[in-house]
Amino acid sequence: MLIVLGVVALLITLAFAFVGAPYLFRTTPVRRVVGMDSDTTSLDFASDELVNALRLTVQTALEPGSTAELLNNGDGTFERLWQDLHAARHSITIVSYFGTPGEVTDTLATILADRARAGVEVRWVYDGVGSGTLADDYFAPIREAGVRTATFRAVRGHTLDRVNNRTHVRSVVIDGTIGYTGGFGFDDNWLGDGCSGGQWRDCNVRLTGPVVGSLLAAFITHWAEAANELIVSESLARGQPGGNVGHSPAERAVPLALAGVMLSRGAMGSSAAERLLATTIALSRRSLLITNAYFIPGDDLIDLLVEARQRAVDVRVLTNGARTDVMLALWAGRRRYERLLEAGIRIFEYQPALLHAKTIVADGAWSVVGTINFDNRSLAFNNEISLIALDPTFAAQLEGQFQADTALAQEIDLARFRRRSLRHRLLEQTATLLSRWL
Repeated sequence: MLIVLGVVALLITLAFAFVGAPYLFRTTPVRRVVGMDSDTTSLDFASDELVNALRLTVQTALEPGSTAELLNNGDGTFERLWQDLHAARHSITIVSYFGTPGEVTDTLATILADRARAGVEVRWVYDGVGSGTLADDYFAPIREAGVRTATFRAVRGHTLDRVNNRTHVRSVVIDGTIGYTGGFGFDDNWLGDGCSGGQWRDCNVRLTGPVVGSLLAAFITHWAEAANELIVSESLARGQPGGNVGHSPAERAVPLALAGVMLSRGAMGSSAAERLLATTIALSRRSLLITNAYFIPGDDLIDLLVEARQRAVDVRVLTNGARTDVMLALWAGRRRYERLLEAGIRIFEYQPALLHAKTIVADGAWSVVGTINFDNRSLAFNNEISLIALDPTFAAQLEGQFQADTALAQEIDLARFRRRSLRHRLLEQTATLLSRWL
């Protein structure tokens, strides 16, 4: 009898493993990007059909009336963010992935507690893995002050089916009128200028206008799951009369011709993040400048990049070098280099510090800034968020930053890369075996 029960248990275990393995190792499915006329030659970033195409493709409306202020690294981000949070009069909402004990999280806690005591409605959703080192003794004082917090997909025995699906979103909204997104986390690694070891290089944006509503919608989506509470009133979106929508003294905020914020959710099939990357690559006609911390494109995205180069698009990729915090990602990414370099795509590895930025500039007009990495985790498993902007002035700012960053990077030479050691090739191959989880 025990043998029979053991066999039955083994069969059930194997059945679950058979069903679960494809889920754990799933990828996204898009291989080609075509227009209604079976190609994309008539559709580019200057075409009138683009806005409608993006609304259908990634469910994101591009609208006029927003502004974006480019904030680089901790030096350019945190002082600005602290200023806006201090000035909050009505509401603060936050969705965050990464958080660890230190100066940044201490400052954040002090400000949030102060605003909550002043009657500001403060809510914070943090990821259960990315912010897992923030213990209860960190949250207890701010909760006592009136800050409401919720853990997104805490790791528990009964939640193991969701443990691989995280929120990688960064969304801060103040008084319903000011928003922040980008690659930043609440960790001291983000302090500094991004040009020294231990000071991560990142790119963020401060937003005003209609796009802030989309950041707020992303918060409401996360709060509904994490706090088991659906917010249906407009209380969080009510800005205060004469509120703090001001720009920096240098008036660095750029009025965006058209812009939207896209929230992508982990999906069994095609995700919005995958469709955004594929569409951006396929519509490029002159230039494609990609800055990405964890550049591990799958074969389908590689095909699209190679096709872009074949139609004479100047494709350049800036990614991490040896200072990366995920060596497996570096080796898995390098496994893709040879084919890209052979196609004429230029690849640069950032040298001074860890590169954490995720930006794209296409044809000097189309810009993407947010949290999406060129890896399977971003495209298949994580919730991600990005600003999408169609504006040449803002694109020029990002392009200038790309040029400044590549001046501090090492360009990969194909002939030299082909002479890499057998050890390096083995590391690349081994890392590639795990790349669907990276």
